[in-house]
This record gives sequence, structure tokens and C-alpha cells, in this order.
Amino acid sequence: MKHLTTFAALLLAALSLGQVARALPDMPNNYDVAKDGPIPPELAHPGRIFVTNGNSDIARFSYTFTGDSARAYTEFYKALATRGVYQLVGQPDQADLVLVVSTSTRPMFGYNGGDASASQPCLRILVIDRRTAIPIWTMIQPIDFALFHKNRDKAFERAMHRLVGEFEAFTNTVPQAADKQGA
Repeated sequence: MKHLTTFAALLLAALSLGQVARALPDMPNNYDVAKDGPIPPELAHPGRIFVTNGNSDIARFSYTFTGDSARAYTEFYKALATRGVYQLVGQPDQADLVLVVSTSTRPMFGYNGGDASASQPCLRILVIDRRTAIPIWTMIQPIDFALFHKNRDKAFERAMHRLVGEFEAFTNTVPQAADKQGA
């Protein structure tokens, strides 16, 4: 009986974690420059972009999601390349911005004394000004909790879609409605 009670409590906690993740705001929709501060001009109007793989700090990535630790990099790079509005370059010294794409985790309920048992996987972009090597922005999109592997992959895809949308919003390159309809 004790194991059943523990299992039920864990299941309830896991389901509520997904609700917490969905409650987090999407940055571009509610970002107010007057209130929140200016967006660096390098980000607002990117020139040449070099995308690099920051890898993954999610333990057992291939167990949690399909693919390997380069999946976030690969999908983000392909998304930017298919947009046709970014000048992607093959070497960092050719770029104005360097985007480090990675997966990571963050505590769900604030810092918990180093306990990672209540952590949430996230997609992350660290934006670096190549000329100064200074990180100028970070974008993080949580990956919603899902119990089954197939649903975790769907959650990964939704988070990637939000991350690309957030990057487009900050770089003023959001496709127009006519573009989405193929006009």
C-alpha cells in the first residue's frame, strides 16, 4: 500500500509539473522594451550568424528524447536555414553573432539545495557578440513534461517551435501571414 501511495503522489507531482511549465510566459508576446530594457541592436538586426552546438547537459538525452545531444542544434539550424532570412556562415570569424544552441535543465521550484530531482528540460540559446565575445542575450524555452517517449518528442518539437519563434520575434524576422500561406 505504501508503494501505491508513493506512486500516486509521484504521478500527481509529475502531472502538475507539466501545468507549471505551460504557465510560464512566452517572452516575445509580453516583452516591453520600455519596461524590460532595450534589446541589443546586434540581436534586433542580426547580420551574419554562426550557429554552434552547445551540446546537452540532460543526463541520458537519448533515453529522454529521440536522437542525440546534437538534436537541438540540428533542428534549430535547419529551422533558420529554411526561413531564408538569415545569413548563416560556416566559421565563427565570419559572423556578427554566434548562437550557442543547447539543451539543459533548470530547477522547477527554485533552487532546491542542489537537488535535481525536480528539474525541467529546456532548450537554450546563448547569443554571443563575436567581436567582443560577450554574451548579450539568452533565450530559454521549457520542454513540457510528458510521461511517454513519443509525447516527450512532441513536447521537444513544440519547445523548438517556440524557441525559433522567440528568436524571430527578437530579430524582427517573424514571417508575415502572407508568407505562411505561401503568397
